[in-house]
Amino acid sequence: RDGVLYGTTRYGGTHQPSGRGTVFKLDVDGSGYSVLYNFGSIADDGMYAFGPVEGSDGVLYGTTQWSDSQTNPGDYTPGTVFKLNRDGSGYGVLYHFGSSVGDGLQPFAGVIEGSDGILYGTANYGGLSNNGTVFKLNKDGSVYAMLRSFTGVPTDGTFPNGTLVRARDGAYYGTTIYGGLHTA
Repeated sequence: RDGVLYGTTRYGGTHQPSGRGTVFKLDVDGSGYSVLYNFGSIADDGMYAFGPVEGSDGVLYGTTQWSDSQTNPGDYTPGTVFKLNRDGSGYGVLYHFGSSVGDGLQPFAGVIEGSDGILYGTANYGGLSNNGTVFKLNKDGSVYAMLRSFTGVPTDGTFPNGTLVRARDGAYYGTTIYGGLHTA
């Protein structure tokens, strides 16, 4: 909306030894590069980010594959959904994955905003069979819900690994790494 590109890095940033990643911005002509956020800056922060997507409210939303343990820093827990204003202010973790039995774990893709203003995404692992999930979350971090738990049986997918796409028909489409029927 503002003519600026926003992205994430999986590694790098100020938190060492290998960095935990960043959120950055860049003008479309290649100028104006700056880091908006260094992951690892707060307790219970995420690391190894995906996204971000700009919401209808002008806020950036994304996921991280891992996060620091809420109870034992240095131990890793299975990812977050985060928010960040476009000027780098207002960072916050909206959701820590693994918060409930059967929850999604380790998202490998960003989120999208649905026409209802809710964030939708996938988690590569977790769910009832540990084969991944599709989830939704309000932009204020409330009302997390698992919409689909992949089963991994021969007719179902396993390990979703891409950002969902909302099509004109109103349905959400995505991909999984494994699963499904193969016919010759």
